[in-house]
Amino acid sequence: EDSDPMFARHGKGADFNASIYYKLKPHFEEIWRVVLARAKAWKDAAIAFRDLVVEKLGKRVLPYAKAFIAEIRDGKFVRDRKSPQGRTPINNAVETQLQVFYKGLSGGNNEGVMVPREHILPIQNALAALDARIRNQYPEGLDQFVRDQLGYKTNEELYEHLGGYQVDTIGLAIDAMMNNKAFIIGDDTGVGKGRQAAAFIRWAVRNNKVPIFMSAQDNLYNDMYRDLLAIGSDNAEWIQPTNTKWAITNQDDEIIHEPEPTEPVGTPLARKILENLGKPGVDVTKPDAFLPKGRKAIFTTYAQMQGPAGGTRRLMVETLIKTKNAILIMDESHKASGESGVGEWLVKVLTDERPPTTYLSATFAKRPDNMPVYMMTDLQFIAASIPEV
Repeated sequence: EDSDPMFARHGKGADFNASIYYKLKPHFEEIWRVVLARAKAWKDAAIAFRDLVVEKLGKRVLPYAKAFIAEIRDGKFVRDRKSPQGRTPINNAVETQLQVFYKGLSGGNNEGVMVPREHILPIQNALAALDARIRNQYPEGLDQFVRDQLGYKTNEELYEHLGGYQVDTIGLAIDAMMNNKAFIIGDDTGVGKGRQAAAFIRWAVRNNKVPIFMSAQDNLYNDMYRDLLAIGSDNAEWIQPTNTKWAITNQDDEIIHEPEPTEPVGTPLARKILENLGKPGVDVTKPDAFLPKGRKAIFTTYAQMQGPAGGTRRLMVETLIKTKNAILIMDESHKASGESGVGEWLVKVLTDERPPTTYLSATFAKRPDNMPVYMMTDLQFIAASIPEV
């Protein structure tokens, strides 16, 4: 029971005692911090670490010290897997008593990303449960599942656009949304939540569903377009903002997508979509039947749902959700309620219609008055009613 399969990739056999390793690890971490502050190069740090371990703990712990160095190397200097395009691995991190390098199921590069030590086991349990659910259909496991859902032909193509930790999270979130549930992505700022949101847009469009991307500011539309580009989806024409004035620009601020002069925008756009959805015999499983030609995804902000002026937009979003053929992607979800004034409406839509939803925010739980918007997740099981949450 002390043997841990994760050590196999470091050349350790089944007799490697994981309990001993985890007891020694805090001491290794303390020694590593000391030598890392002095060493000028990785090789120097590794040699100094070995010598100091032998001096303080004895030669008998060297196999465990080698395991520790192997884990540090995997997180800091990944040689066998490229980082996704445009991403730079984190190269100055070290495990501590509070944080560890992320280890998931995907074969993609984890880029030195770290998670709280107390979180790693629940994360791995959730991934193991997902793996068990999909293995019959996807014998290669999680990477094959996500690759198939997003339309990548090979694992190499998948890894080119997404980190391993992103693939893991995308798999968990897609699985939740396929079962009309919700998922929270709380990755830290800069880790890459945008690419994950773009992946959900790509997934929805591939499945003829309408992704409704809601964020705090409309200038984030351009960021989301660039994230779509980063995952291999050069589809600016998919994007249908609800703004009165809008234009999608590339990284050089060149306009690449904007409304035609006679095209309805803002409230008239929302009315037109509602009109199309209300036509007898409209096929709600085909977004082309009710969205403007070529458009696949609704982009909006929480502020645009506010007050009388936002009433038609709110009705449009709610009607799209009621078709049971739309998903919600709630970016900056910590601003979905308290700061935007649309919290009660969102909570009602979420609890009444229960749309597949993914929330993205590094600080999703910072506001008590915003927590009810997460009632689609398992938070619903911690209290009998929204006020109790």
